[in-house]
Amino acid sequence: MGSSSTSWSSESNTHAGSSKAYDSTSWSLYTTTSGLRISAAEGQTAQLELWADEGDDYADKWLIDVADGGSMTWQNYTSGSYATKLTLSTAGALTVPGATQLNSTLTVGVDNTGYDVKFYGDTATNGYMLWDQSTDDLILGSSSRLGIGTTAPTQALSVETTHVTSASFGKEEDAPHYIDVVTGNFQGGYAGITFSQNRSVTSSAANNFGMIRGRIVSGDAASTITGALELLYNSGDDLDIGLSISETGEVNVEDGNLIITQAAKGIIHTGSGTVTQGTSITTGVTLNTTSGVITMHATAIAADENIEFTVTNSTVQADSVILLSMQDENTVDNTQLVCATHTIGGGSFKITVANTDSGQASSATAVKIHFLVINNS
Repeated sequence: MGSSSTSWSSESNTHAGSSKAYDSTSWSLYTTTSGLRISAAEGQTAQLELWADEGDDYADKWLIDVADGGSMTWQNYTSGSYATKLTLSTAGALTVPGATQLNSTLTVGVDNTGYDVKFYGDTATNGYMLWDQSTDDLILGSSSRLGIGTTAPTQALSVETTHVTSASFGKEEDAPHYIDVVTGNFQGGYAGITFSQNRSVTSSAANNFGMIRGRIVSGDAASTITGALELLYNSGDDLDIGLSISETGEVNVEDGNLIITQAAKGIIHTGSGTVTQGTSITTGVTLNTTSGVITMHATAIAADENIEFTVTNSTVQADSVILLSMQDENTVDNTQLVCATHTIGGGSFKITVANTDSGQASSATAVKIHFLVINNS
């Protein structure tokens, strides 16, 4: 049969086996025992055009193209020329340049046989999200962030919501443990983090291990946190405050003792001060720190004599406990200097230094007195 058109009068016209329906110099159309074949000439593409609605609109026209080498493309004429909308390689790789909507379940691989899935960003190097099948991990590139409840995350993980529980991190085991980030109107206007067994974070239940919380006061565009930041612990029937930090930075041990278990560790105070007496061993000094070292004037103290001087210190209160220790630099044998405090009031206290030797004076060397102020309020 040549290239001229042919028509059949009824559906009863049949032909067994294969036949050539159309032939040209670049391609041929065949009927086969199982369907229809378009065969392109050597080095040419095989194409099938599909026109809807008589092809009177550009968008009605579609072209299926199989290239020399095997890749198949679906093309549309909407722009006035055929443009590829989908490509399928001989390896089964599918490339879709446009937006894609799936209205059913998407499954990649099967259990115990997975595949990498990677989503790239458009604005930064290493901006991507990767499901790494080799490690069973979901990985964000170093330039990417995860936002929950926000379209503009500012941290690696940003959680913003008006709900009570804004984020939960848990591990299912025999006794599940959870960390819940809580915000909004929680326990009288608090926000915080709870550590619990069954995620009962809406009450101070005994199954909560503990909680870190701070009170949120709304009112302006940017809510402010006021009141103490509190660390709560499980006391058996409720959560009690164990440690709190006030708005002014004061740390309070609310319940229990401060215990240091390491032999080489202790309380370190880095704000200590020093001061030296001026013209005599009775000259007053001023040092506004809660701990410090006072270097006394290098004057001998007579046998069995005591002297005193005033320390002006703004941290001292009327009920302060003041601890003193004498660094005795006296060089006279069997002569020892001791010190004590008295007349403690708001802003000052007095120190008495005594020579306990009744037979000889101390040497004229500068001794040092160390002090520590402990306030009760």
